Amino acid sequence: MRAIPNSTVVIAKINGYDDRNAAETLRGTELFIGRSDLPQLNDNEYYQTDLIGMTVNQRGNIIGRVSCIQNYGAGDILEMENGDMVSFVGATVDTESNVIYVK
Repeated sequence: MRAIPNSTVVIAKINGYDDRNAAETLRGTELFIGRSDLPQLNDNEYYQTDLIGMTVNQRGNIIGRVSCIQNYGAGDILEMENGDMVSFVGATVDTESNVIYVK
């Protein structure tokens, strides 16, 4: 499944809906997946939903709290509640303290 940034469009393959016409019957349907059905993550991989709400620390300064993640093609960008944005590339995530350390 792939979501298009800043869009309501999601590209997904759903068993039993094998062509565009069949998929069109799902328009407007809310689809859900259980967390336990998601693939196991490797080290240093995160689901975006887990990063939402984390504090962002840049060079020892707290610069905000993550409100969403954007991607305009050059890598993930953390958007904070204050509207500021910072690259997620090279970041370190401390899930125990709920802090993302960015460069």
